[in-house]
Amino acid sequence: NPMAKHPAGPHNDLIGALGTLGTFGFVFTVLLFVSFFTLIHRYRNTDRQAYAVGLALIAVIAISGLTGDRLQGNLTATFFAVMSAIIAGKSSFENQKRQS
Repeated sequence: NPMAKHPAGPHNDLIGALGTLGTFGFVFTVLLFVSFFTLIHRYRNTDRQAYAVGLALIAVIAISGLTGDRLQGNLTATFFAVMSAIIAGKSSFENQKRQS
C-alpha cells in the first residue's frame, strides 16, 4: 500500500501545526496572522490600499490553509513573509511621509 509508506499528513495549517509542532507551534501559527493584522491595522488610516491588500493576503492564506497545509511548504511561507514585509514597509513609509 503506497499510502502506508507516504501518509498525506495534515490537511489544515492549524491542525498540522498542532499535530507536528505541538501547542507552541499552534500558538505561533496563529500569532503569525495576528501580529501581521495588528501591524497593518495600526496604519489603516494612513495607507488604506496597503490595509486592504494586507487583509486580503491574510484572508487568502488563512482560508487556503483550511484546505491544506500551505505554510509547511517553502513557496507559500516565503510568499507570505515577503508580501508581509512589503506591505508593512509601505505602510510605515506612508506613515513617516505623512508625519513630515
